[in-house]
Amino acid sequence: MLYGVRARVHAEQGDARETDRFVGMAEAEFGRAAPQDDPSWITWFDEAELYGDTGHAYYTLALAQRQWASEAARRLTLAIDQHGPNQARSKALALIKLSKVRMGEPLRSWQI
Repeated sequence: MLYGVRARVHAEQGDARETDRFVGMAEAEFGRAAPQDDPSWITWFDEAELYGDTGHAYYTLALAQRQWASEAARRLTLAIDQHGPNQARSKALALIKLSKVRMGEPLRSWQI
């Protein structure tokens, strides 16, 4: 989760290389996770949340660098598809970002 946060910080700074690096680290660390060993306070962070966080990072890059829109859309779609019924808020936020990315308009004024 923390690597995802760092990816979003680098995306806010417009640093695509570091965003990519931290997204990769987030995915690698998540792949090593053993959910059965997680403390109860982090059980909400599942694969859908990982895709949502990394999708948000690429969404932020796409605000200024349109070439990142397709990667943002791919990840946000995966998050939406995997969010369960008890994750309505996360799903709604991902849907909003996805709709903005798919509109194909300049995104800078659409920040959420």
